[in-house]
Amino acid sequence: MLIQAPAWFLWITVTAALIWWTAAVLPHYPWIQKVGAGSMVLVSLAADFLLIYLYVVGLQRARKAAVEAAARRA
Repeated sequence: MLIQAPAWFLWITVTAALIWWTAAVLPHYPWIQKVGAGSMVLVSLAADFLLIYLYVVGLQRARKAAVEAAARRA
């Protein structure tokens, strides 16, 4: 898990920056730029959270499979 620390740090900081930019900077843009840039950022954030969800689900499945394999060996 220690090897994943830089990836988690990067994910948290980039996600926080995108959320901050959407809330603090985007409202000051002209409406056409709000629509274009805002939709791209929102799609990016949706994909961001979807990938984290899929990662966690995969991790849980792998852990469950490892426990079941260990129980079969014992």
